[in-house]
Amino acid sequence: MKSYPYVVKTYIGKVSDGGVGGQEVVVVKVEHLSSSSSMNYDDCALPHIKRHSPDGFNWGYGGSGPADLALSILTDYFGKDSEAVAYYQDFKSDIIAALPIDENWILEEKEIIAWWKGYKSGDVREKRRG
Repeated sequence: MKSYPYVVKTYIGKVSDGGVGGQEVVVVKVEHLSSSSSMNYDDCALPHIKRHSPDGFNWGYGGSGPADLALSILTDYFGKDSEAVAYYQDFKSDIIAALPIDENWILEEKEIIAWWKGYKSGDVREKRRG
C-alpha cells in the first residue's frame, strides 16, 4: 500500500509539425495527496540532456534522438544521472526504439518500473540475446 503523498509520472511524446528531430516530450506529474481522490497535477517539458542529438528527441528507431530521449527519461525517473548513464542505451533499444515512429505516445511510470525489474533480473537482457 502506498503512503501519501506520492507522485506518479507519465511521459507523453508529441510529434512536431515537421516530424524530424526536436519532438516534444512532456512529463505529467500527479501528486496523490491522500487516500481520497485529492490530487495535484503538474506538467512540464522533459529537459533535453544533450549527449548525442543536437536536434532533440525522437523515437521509433535506434538513433541519436532516441538515445537522448532514453537518457533524459531515465535521468528524470531516477533523479540522478549516474543510473541513467549506465542503462540508457539498453532502455533505448528495449523501449524507446519500439515506440511508434511519427506518432504520439504515452509511457507510464509502471512501464519503466516493469522494464527496470526485468532488466535487473536478467529477463530483458536474455530476450535481447535470444
